[in-house]
Amino acid sequence: MSSTKATAVTDSWAWRSSARVIALLTIVIAVLGIGNAQATTVSSLSPGVLIDVDRGLAWVADAGGRTLALKLTDGNSLWRSGEAAFPLTVLDDRLLALGSPGAPGQAVVLLMLPDSGEIIDRVNVELPDTIRGEVGAYPRGQFEVIAEHLGRTVRIHWQYRSRSAYAPIAEDSDGAAMVEERLAGAVQIDFNDGRASAVSLPADTDPPTLAVRVAAAGQRIAAVPGRQFLAAAGGAVLVSELLDVDSSFPYQWSLYSAAHSRLGSLRAATSRADFIAIGERIYYHSPAYGFRNDRSLWQETAERLVAVDLRSGTELWAVALLDLVYRGPMPP
Repeated sequence: MSSTKATAVTDSWAWRSSARVIALLTIVIAVLGIGNAQATTVSSLSPGVLIDVDRGLAWVADAGGRTLALKLTDGNSLWRSGEAAFPLTVLDDRLLALGSPGAPGQAVVLLMLPDSGEIIDRVNVELPDTIRGEVGAYPRGQFEVIAEHLGRTVRIHWQYRSRSAYAPIAEDSDGAAMVEERLAGAVQIDFNDGRASAVSLPADTDPPTLAVRVAAAGQRIAAVPGRQFLAAAGGAVLVSELLDVDSSFPYQWSLYSAAHSRLGSLRAATSRADFIAIGERIYYHSPAYGFRNDRSLWQETAERLVAVDLRSGTELWAVALLDLVYRGPMPP
């Protein structure tokens, strides 16, 4: 196993948004010399949740922050990474994950075998001293990451939101709102010889927008009430309808195939979730929520990947996921 270290080239400039100081660093991983880059059937359901429809597998960031490989049929675990690893994407039979850095000012990208979780390479990247490149929410900030495929290249975007994200807008000495600062950089890795070179990105390089997947006009199910959302892949449509505001599960989700044939339905606690439909099943990322159970006792449910049989609405299995929302006390 080799280890490559590169220092990211950074540029800073004013960013026209004024609620927090954000540091954004982008790693560009060019897949060169490891065979022709193959198209992947892996879909990013949500941050930290990857689904391979063809192979019937999922790779998720579990509650402990490690990558867990699962079979979609029954939710059984195939392997769990031996260290912290936040799954980002799969390309050319490499699972890319963000590992745990040794100290602030660092990040590490892991290259893993998707069938076993074996780490075959890691790339250490130096960040600004104030940033710890580890996905999660912490009292003084939040680190987020997004993977983007660009042909034979994968861009891994991340941003750090400092504690000022939760504070009033800062003002300068003249009383004017201060604009935010953005730091951007790039590392390009040539897998032919394992060497890494630092490359600066243009100032206008932005991460992809993580928008709610709303069904467009040509994808909507006609004459069906409710809000309509599109699957992460495959073209299925989820129609969400509020049925009973007093219920612990007030929404009904009805699922339709890309050809607009009805697949089934289930009751849900939230109006929507990131999902994918495979056959007569739905797999969705359920956020953490609380509800009153059948005995009128308050019950809390963690972030989960949930599998449901659409014919019966029965939950088949669920696995706890890494919670990316900080829920503890704020520092003074």
